[in-house]
Amino acid sequence: MTSKDALTTMIDSLLDILGKHNKTMIYRIWSIGIGELGDLHRNPEQYDSLFNQFEDRDNLVVSIKFQAGDYFRYLDFNPNIGRGSLPQMVEVSGSLEYSGMSLYPCYVAELFQEFLQSLDIPPFAMWSWITAGAAPKEEGFVGPFIVFLKRGFWSNIDVNVNGFGKLGWNSSIDVNEMTRTWVMRNFGYDSKSTENITKMILMSDDMDYLGTYISDFASLQPSHLGDLPTPVHWIYWDVPQSSSFALSPVYEACKNGRGIEANIQDGFQAVAIADEMLELLSGLTTDNPSLFYLWQLATEYGSKLFSMLADYRECFLYFYDYCDTLSKDSKIHYQNALENLKLSKEVYHLAFESGYDEMFPIFDLSQLDRFIFNVENYEGTLLLSRLSFGMIILSILGLFTTILILKKSEKEVPHKLVRIQRLLLRP
Repeated sequence: MTSKDALTTMIDSLLDILGKHNKTMIYRIWSIGIGELGDLHRNPEQYDSLFNQFEDRDNLVVSIKFQAGDYFRYLDFNPNIGRGSLPQMVEVSGSLEYSGMSLYPCYVAELFQEFLQSLDIPPFAMWSWITAGAAPKEEGFVGPFIVFLKRGFWSNIDVNVNGFGKLGWNSSIDVNEMTRTWVMRNFGYDSKSTENITKMILMSDDMDYLGTYISDFASLQPSHLGDLPTPVHWIYWDVPQSSSFALSPVYEACKNGRGIEANIQDGFQAVAIADEMLELLSGLTTDNPSLFYLWQLATEYGSKLFSMLADYRECFLYFYDYCDTLSKDSKIHYQNALENLKLSKEVYHLAFESGYDEMFPIFDLSQLDRFIFNVENYEGTLLLSRLSFGMIILSILGLFTTILILKKSEKEVPHKLVRIQRLLLRP
């Protein structure tokens, strides 16, 4: 449904029907940039033009994501939240589909607190996504199949949802103490274990923020609504990208921003944080060893994943720089990074190829393999393309030379015929 009139008619009709049964409709606005109201989710003018018509209806609640787009970092908070008089239900994601899909620790309570404290009035209600992926063999979904409290590494979702709920009641609550309380409830009251696990969880957002996003590109605040790219772009869901469509704009943003090296170092800083998180968990004893083991596995997963992604980031940024500038230093950098990438990819793959009963499946590395193949064969491909170009130029020159010779011959032939005729006609 792409027109305002059609959408108005639908909402009006449904509200009439539900009103007869004393029911309330929760209308979830989520748009992809198509049609008259394609930016309804994040565009205040479109939001007002539709919902101002229904401000006298008492059985309509608008469900809206708290960011101006999907659950990506770097996007602004949604400017439509707090508009009008209709009650709003704010959406937030505990499944973190764009932050590893809960394959590694990622805790965004502080981000949600920042959002809530930016509001003049608390929202009418909130809800959170708590299930990720899809049942095995069901196509069209990525990541592990997680059912809250039942299947998969749902504990990372749990700590986030706990934070969302507590902050919903009191946005001024101390996030550190709130997290510590969750840790004690899940792992016991040993002081060292409580301190270390709490610190590890609070660090996890920095690991994801630095490791998943390349800041100079992400800070442009692209969104996947309509035809715009996502703030990640070099990773689509769980697939590191290899096409120039995905990587060229990221390289351009880095080159024109803080510089290639600064963006590369962000990736390795994420690895350092992941390793520190692993160290914090080392040697601890808890009252829930099976759950603690999953947190150790998830943290190790993050360490090995971000190590591979940091090497990939360094390799493709320097490779594109070499193609752009023919810098000898960039060539040395990308060649060294390529060897590191092949090693870290193998380490990650071997460590998690079993998937640990499908709880920690590896990313889809098919495009990364393609990138490695293309870079390894770049010099040979470049030589072949230059030879082919040279042959094309020679062929064109040969063609033009032939044409010129033929034209010259055409001009000389009549003169020769005249001379022959005169010789024949001599007395």
